[in-house]
Amino acid sequence: MRYDVSWGKISKNDRLSPEILFSIIKRIEHRLPQTKNAEISVRAVGLSKIRELHGRYLGTEIATDVLSFSAKEGPAFVSEPGENYLGDIVVCPSFIRSSAEKRKIAYREELVRMFVHGTLHLLGFDHRAEKEAQKMFALQEIIVGAR
Repeated sequence: MRYDVSWGKISKNDRLSPEILFSIIKRIEHRLPQTKNAEISVRAVGLSKIRELHGRYLGTEIATDVLSFSAKEGPAFVSEPGENYLGDIVVCPSFIRSSAEKRKIAYREELVRMFVHGTLHLLGFDHRAEKEAQKMFALQEIIVGAR
């Protein structure tokens, strides 16, 4: 699996290191071997941009932690997506930091959780129905907690 991450204007303190990204990839590949050759584009944005995207694509202009856009749904952030391209993930580090503080957990742990959460969405997992949510969140926490 390969993440193409663009941090944009996001501060270095709010980014994940290449080592942490590699660890996330290995954890996901271990649990979901079908992701071995997958490619995902990740963009970090601020609150106003995540609100705009949420409004444009989901109809409600509110801030959120992560959005996922399947390659099957439309244009990608990358100019020439390959055949193994799953789609795009958009994370909002400032929203994630605020959420982590409210939940009294480490910011980096929550950022990892959102990378995993977005990836699971691109793989077809969802949490609209209770049974689906239990399955998705259980797998998410296994991957986040794996060492």
